[in-house]
Amino acid sequence: AHSTDNLPPRPPKTAQDQIEFDGRVELHDTTLSLGLPITGLRGSLLTHVRSNPNLAQPELSFDLTAQQLYVSDRFISPLNVRLANDRWADTLTFDRLLGSLYGGVIVGQGSVPLSPNGSYRINLNLSDVAVDPFLQTTSDDNTPNTPNAPPPQAFTQHKRDRSSGLLSASLSLEAPFDRPADRRGRGVLDIRDGQLFDRPISTAVLRATNFSLPSGSPLDSAQARYLIHGNTVRFDELSLSGPGLSIAGAGTMTLPNNNLRLLMVSRATQGPRLGPLSDLARMFKDELIAIKVRGTLSHPTTQVTALRGIRKSLDTLFSPVGEKEK
Repeated sequence: AHSTDNLPPRPPKTAQDQIEFDGRVELHDTTLSLGLPITGLRGSLLTHVRSNPNLAQPELSFDLTAQQLYVSDRFISPLNVRLANDRWADTLTFDRLLGSLYGGVIVGQGSVPLSPNGSYRINLNLSDVAVDPFLQTTSDDNTPNTPNAPPPQAFTQHKRDRSSGLLSASLSLEAPFDRPADRRGRGVLDIRDGQLFDRPISTAVLRATNFSLPSGSPLDSAQARYLIHGNTVRFDELSLSGPGLSIAGAGTMTLPNNNLRLLMVSRATQGPRLGPLSDLARMFKDELIAIKVRGTLSHPTTQVTALRGIRKSLDTLFSPVGEKEK
């Protein structure tokens, strides 16, 4: 250690300590990670930095205008968002995120801490997004599956492909930067007027129950409510339905490999009414026969199982992954 007794006093801060900077950065195929993986980002970033002795933290603002980007392999074009710490000095907030996603709209808000030990928060809402390209962009190993999806340029003019159905969803996510495994979130998903009968999960469940859909009565809607704990997505409600059939259940999916542990029941919703006998048959099927869904999201496996009461079914559904199943 060196003594500072003989050093001259530090001069007082002057106007020369004030810093103001404006710049523009062009982005080409940029990769980021902000709770969700961002790749292929192309656009421009306007930056503004202002600092002076009266400010505890520099004033920062970033205006992003993106021609295109992929978020979890979902193509967004265009997207605009502004981040600034004008609300809290140690946090960048954004409340004007707006973009186009497969003919639909994505809006959002959130915050990003400037310290490495803070937590980020993201709230996203999707509205009227084309179902087919949104669901067919990734495989179980998280590799892009874009050759099977419509070309991105087909959606840059806010066109909606209603023939494949429309999807609306919301996601709220929060996690500390230094502990990504501690992320927490929740969301809902709703699909209407879709063509879901040939999806892997619905096909597997139909085969397990030997159901055949009535002519002209496809599975055309889906709903889900879920919670996120680390790498586990827990579905509190999950259903596929159409005019002739309803499939409902709950369970979990583990990220990033999309491993499934679901318990589903199915019910025919069309057919002749037989009074109390129909109700008895429906209760028998819903309470005693169910389908375990394992495997992955794109390659599910099914097993028909008998449920011995509600408690037994819940224990089977939410038992630890490594526990031996009876």
